[in-house]
Amino acid sequence: MDVLEWKGNILTVGVIEKYMARDENWKFQNSILRRLDAQSGDMLAEASSVEDFTGKSENPMSSTTTAYRGLGEAVVIAAKAAQASNVAINLASFEGLSAQFKLNTALAIASNNRFKLEWKKPTLNLVDIHGLGGGPELENKLKYVGDVCSRVIFGKELENAPTNVLTPEEVSKVVSMYNDVLSAIILNAE
Repeated sequence: MDVLEWKGNILTVGVIEKYMARDENWKFQNSILRRLDAQSGDMLAEASSVEDFTGKSENPMSSTTTAYRGLGEAVVIAAKAAQASNVAINLASFEGLSAQFKLNTALAIASNNRFKLEWKKPTLNLVDIHGLGGGPELENKLKYVGDVCSRVIFGKELENAPTNVLTPEEVSKVVSMYNDVLSAIILNAE
């Protein structure tokens, strides 16, 4: 789906500094940014000229993964503040994009429900990552990422749980909420 046809609550555009370059008419050189700017009536160009998008030399990003994780966390903060249920992430470039990005985005969405009497259901129902392609191969990769994320989230929820709260019945109840969970054998250690 084309990013300009997407309908939802929040559209996030991830851009690194080198893709903010503009031509002599002050139009973005990056085709994705140019199209989004034209669709928004030049509001993207105006907003980006008001804000400083340069990195800080004393706080360099250590890796692409760190930058993508930060983007995922920023999307979650914006989505929670706006009480959005559907968000899209559109990257101006997919250079250096790894499976770690998809994992970090999905894990950032997960709420920490440990030690809470009442669990809050996540308000974010859908995250579209535009431009990754499509087809069965991508669908299989995204299913794998979803499975890994659900297992990590499950593990986080069980981590350090007090013994009086985590009874076999409670574990069974939590496990029943997930489609595909890891099997584990718990050995008594003396």
